Amino acid sequence: IIEAGLAKLAPGVPMIGEEAVADGRIPECGARFFCVDPLDGTRGFAKGGDEFTVNIALIENGESIMGVVYAPATGELYAGEPGRAVKAQCDIATASFDTLTPIQAAPRPSQWRLVASEYSGHNNETEDFRGTSEFLSTHGIETQRVNKVLEGRPHIVDLMKDGKIQLVFNTVDGAGALTDSFTLRRTALMHKIAYYTTVSGAKASVEGIAALKEGALDVAPLQSYFKTTF
Repeated sequence: IIEAGLAKLAPGVPMIGEEAVADGRIPECGARFFCVDPLDGTRGFAKGGDEFTVNIALIENGESIMGVVYAPATGELYAGEPGRAVKAQCDIATASFDTLTPIQAAPRPSQWRLVASEYSGHNNETEDFRGTSEFLSTHGIETQRVNKVLEGRPHIVDLMKDGKIQLVFNTVDGAGALTDSFTLRRTALMHKIAYYTTVSGAKASVEGIAALKEGALDVAPLQSYFKTTF
């Protein structure tokens, strides 16, 4: 359905998607093509939940110039292009909507806010790691503890939607924890919040922030990092 609809909307623009590639249909993609994930949140969908989305992006010269995220079960739709983003509440039966509401990313804060939320994945093996906020506080880092979604509002997702969160580190272990964190991932995507899911990624981002605070970054060729050539 998506492939046929895109072909009608933009004839000649190829589409690449996970299912199509798995089926052996790999198009010749040039500088302009559609990239489609028809089911983001497979585990939630398989369990009968409503936290799954259809994601479509128009890629041009390696960059996304237009994107749509749609949650069929809830009717939530978000779309954007450079300099403009909108949202809409669609009719679930027809996927139609009456109005588009402009949205914008949260303004850059004058100071980073660090928020700790024990969101998911706790069991007997991870019990010793509870108390993220307390752990950071003992190491001299000012924190604000935030409720998990199941603990009631206001919770972490509320703050993300309100533009009060600018950076998220969320590492999970196990299929259950990964499914539980879907709301965080979707909210970060829809509100353009930087989101890291690995310790190495979190470490690299922190080092990058520290480097920027020291001054402007210089561009250097990759070869300059090696003393010998290969």
